[in-house]
Amino acid sequence: MNVASLVNPPRPDAPSPGALKLLRVEASVLAQAFLGSARESVLAFRFMRSLLLHGGATVPPAPSGPAKRGASGTRALA
Repeated sequence: MNVASLVNPPRPDAPSPGALKLLRVEASVLAQAFLGSARESVLAFRFMRSLLLHGGATVPPAPSGPAKRGASGTRALA
């Protein structure tokens, strides 16, 4: 605890700690959704480019790392 918090009373319009935690969770969920959709768009673009340039003979390699499971139980892009 700092001295300023002892000298000055808390502001009545200050957000509660629970509201700040909820805001942080919402921000992280939105960031994950944005990054996930951006990544899927990049993968779709690479796939379509591969089909157009190489006639479907090659497909970009899947990203390495542990596979993650989606909400439906199927494998999701990691």
